[in-house]
Amino acid sequence: MFADLSPVEFDGMFAATALTGSGPVPTVVGYGDIHDAYLSVRDGRTLFNVGSVGNALDEPIPSYAVLEGAVGSDVPGPFGLQFVRVPYDVEAEIQVAVDAGMPGLSFWATELRTGVYRSLQPGWR
Repeated sequence: MFADLSPVEFDGMFAATALTGSGPVPTVVGYGDIHDAYLSVRDGRTLFNVGSVGNALDEPIPSYAVLEGAVGSDVPGPFGLQFVRVPYDVEAEIQVAVDAGMPGLSFWATELRTGVYRSLQPGWR
C-alpha cells in the first residue's frame, strides 16, 4: 500500500472485512507500514498513515499521530489529527546495528540518514 491511493483503494480502506467485522462504517481510518506520514480527506472520510517511528521514508525524522475527539457519539463532533516529528540520535542507532553485524547496513543507514529507500539508492542489487 502506498500513499497515492486510487478512489477504489481509498474506498476499500473503509470497507468492512472479516477482520474488522460488520460494525458501523468508519469515518476515520488510520493504518501503518508505508513509512510515510499521510493524510487524505474525501467525502467526509479521513484516512491517515502514522508514518514511521524508526525508518521514516518521507523525511528522515520519525513520526507518530495524535487523534483527539469524541468516540462513539451519534452526532459529529470536534475531531483533531496531529502528526508529531521526533528527532532522535540516528548515529547511535546505526552504531547499534554496526555492533550487531547487521547485513545490508550501508543501505539501511542511508535510509535513516536521508529518508531514501534502499532500492532507490545507487548500487542496490
